[in-house]
Amino acid sequence: MKHGFKTWAEKEALRLRSEMQLSEDATLPARGLAQHLKIEIATPPEIGVDEKTLGVLLGPGTSRWSAVTLYLHKTPFVVFNPTHSEQRQESDLMHEFAHILCKHSPTKVLVGGGFPFPIREYNKDQEEEADWLGATLKLPRNALLSAVKKGLTDEELAEQFKCSVPLARMRRNRSGVKMQLQRLQALKANRGWN
Repeated sequence: MKHGFKTWAEKEALRLRSEMQLSEDATLPARGLAQHLKIEIATPPEIGVDEKTLGVLLGPGTSRWSAVTLYLHKTPFVVFNPTHSEQRQESDLMHEFAHILCKHSPTKVLVGGGFPFPIREYNKDQEEEADWLGATLKLPRNALLSAVKKGLTDEELAEQFKCSVPLARMRRNRSGVKMQLQRLQALKANRGWN
């Protein structure tokens, strides 16, 4: 991950909320962000995938894919797996939007393998950036800090921000919020503050 990327991701999450006239701690639904970014999203049945292929994509092959970004005349649209949980779909869509916002170029475009659309592969750094930005879009640090100060659990964070519990836990542990609050509590205890 490039130096400064995490700071940029936080600013990007706040910039998009501001553009959408949402508060910093508002829930940002992936479908709303798609509309704001003018990115079409669709499921395989909605793009006319044939019945036999649908049977594989949404049946035995459903665990092999989450979402994929395609381009039509340089305009991105995202096809996502509707069999995953709502929280997983939110994460999958945010991950794809992150690739688009970061202007990542795939290292490979694979055609075939049972998929009716090309699958893009990104390098490890790009995947890490998309993971980080996607999670930050769902749960920016300011919103996380405010919610954790109120005592919300990971489960309550997930419910409020429409994300998975593992994503809420990851953001709490890796954003620095957990350590910041522990230091603040230790300082208060040392000085006898309430």
